[in-house]
Amino acid sequence: MADLFRMRQINALYRNAVDKRRSISGVTLAELMIIIVIAAILAVVAVPNLGRMLSRIHTRNSVNEIKSTLALAQARAIANPRVHCGVYFNTSDQKMLIFFDDNENNHYDSGADRIYKDNYSLDKSTKFILTSVPNDVVIFRGDGSAKNGATIQAKDTKYNQTKTITVVKQSGKIQIQ
Repeated sequence: MADLFRMRQINALYRNAVDKRRSISGVTLAELMIIIVIAAILAVVAVPNLGRMLSRIHTRNSVNEIKSTLALAQARAIANPRVHCGVYFNTSDQKMLIFFDDNENNHYDSGADRIYKDNYSLDKSTKFILTSVPNDVVIFRGDGSAKNGATIQAKDTKYNQTKTITVVKQSGKIQIQ
């Protein structure tokens, strides 16, 4: 009889322990592996798109930098209508500088022309390509118009993304396409 009573007590303790273990919530190893596999698939899909997205951001920033440099030169020319102001694009160094075209010869003379702001450079992964810029210079007159029209491309070297900046000769309007 004592043995039967003792067996019932042990059986009740065992059932209590099993019930407590079932009530504890947790993650099984199989569930954890499924989550890891899903995360890996998402990472494989997202990483290549991340590179293209960063490329678009770098290209957009470079285009905005070129446009801002051109707009600053245009604003400087308008501020003093007697002196024309231009942007020189150094294609070998991939740098730009704003200068005063004091002798009005429509190009940058490193010894003769005064520099207003120099060494604007783009992101390392972006290059500018001058498709129609005479003497590598865009010069603005005192009324804001450009002496010469220009087309400049900013190109991402890794993903081949290209944006174009156009300076309209008659109005001096700077457009991004």
